Amino acid sequence: AAMAAAGAPAGPGEWRGAAYWRALCPGLSIEGQGAAPPPEPDRPRPEIAEHVRRGLLDEGFAVAPPEATGWGGLAERLGPAVEALEAAGWPATFVLAFDEAWTLVRAAEALIAAATREAGDSGDGDGGDEGDLRACGDILAWLVDPGRGQAGFSPHRDRQPDDVGASFRPGGAPRYATAWVPLGRAATPDSGCLYAIPRGADPGYLAGDAVEEAGPGPLQAALGTKEAHRRIRALPAGAGGAVCFTHRALHWGSQGRPGAPPRASLSVGCSDAAFEPPYLALPAAGAPPLAARLALAAAQMVVYHQRFGPSAAQLGRFVALYDAGKAALSPAHRARVAFALVGACREATEGGGHDEDHRAASGGGGGDGGEGEGVDLVDAALERALEEGAWDDGVPDDFDDDAEATRAAVEEIYGGAGGVGRKRPRGAGGGEGEG
Repeated sequence: AAMAAAGAPAGPGEWRGAAYWRALCPGLSIEGQGAAPPPEPDRPRPEIAEHVRRGLLDEGFAVAPPEATGWGGLAERLGPAVEALEAAGWPATFVLAFDEAWTLVRAAEALIAAATREAGDSGDGDGGDEGDLRACGDILAWLVDPGRGQAGFSPHRDRQPDDVGASFRPGGAPRYATAWVPLGRAATPDSGCLYAIPRGADPGYLAGDAVEEAGPGPLQAALGTKEAHRRIRALPAGAGGAVCFTHRALHWGSQGRPGAPPRASLSVGCSDAAFEPPYLALPAAGAPPLAARLALAAAQMVVYHQRFGPSAAQLGRFVALYDAGKAALSPAHRARVAFALVGACREATEGGGHDEDHRAASGGGGGDGGEGEGVDLVDAALERALEEGAWDDGVPDDFDDDAEATRAAVEEIYGGAGGVGRKRPRGAGGGEGEG
């Protein structure tokens, strides 16, 4: 889960090319070139889709073993690739450069679509129905090393809609759900796995959570007594299995035993487009072009900067790749990324952030330039945010004359995981992904 401290190559021209990424992971393919591309997994079997559907409805989560998904081969190929990327100085999410990652993304999408389809829907499991949940672009990969004190995200919900009831379909199926897939090796309590609270033990699952200081946070509300802790559920899964859960499930990634091997995983968020529009327009099948893949990965590192703590130098690399392919992303998501970049630059140059221990362990964080360079970096991000329309309500009139005033406005607006400016119930997280 760390931003690796190892050196990156000399310049963005090399990073944009498929040859560079194939050299890092010679066992994988890009746009059909390189290693033999993986076969397409079979469509999810009806009994597996029903198992996941029942779990989502009854508890908010379900685990499908690798022998049921058929994704074991893909997971075995992607696990070492994630480790190679991190060793080369790239976050695990850049595994999205490779065809195999997108084959797994589309397979996870098909399972989520089949498991959340309701009676009367006409979809066939391949995204054929307009209301199907499809991969929206909120995709993250992880390499979490217990030996370095790393762990997954703290307890959170993936989404905090204003109208919780409207975020479910009439039959109870969620309009947003995630498939979390261990790569390379199993995710266990020993190495670190996901934990969750069943919906029946979670008062805020459907009712919503207390906002700010109006009441206890969602975790405190669910675990208000000693007895309630017995309801916490460990969700171990084999490599290529899938932990599927709704946007309202309270969940977190545990810290494994020191000395346990690192665990890799890929999380794929899927949404009803009417609930959360996609970040980019995916083809009906297969993967987007390489430039779009790299732009999405770079955008994820910016949007989730509070979790990963990139340095100013690392942000520069991400921005170079993002700019080369950002035309594939929706205008709304580009505005979101531009807004988050302001906060990322501010934290990188001022050394702030809420994850300082994680930064120190990973070699990330601020301190890449002097004070003047930091101001320039933040001001450039502010200009970009203006150009991308990141503020619906406008910015101070004196932006051009007083960057400090605008920076203060960012401080006031800025908040929440990913920096998209939404107020979230205290202790709930929201839009955080999972580690």
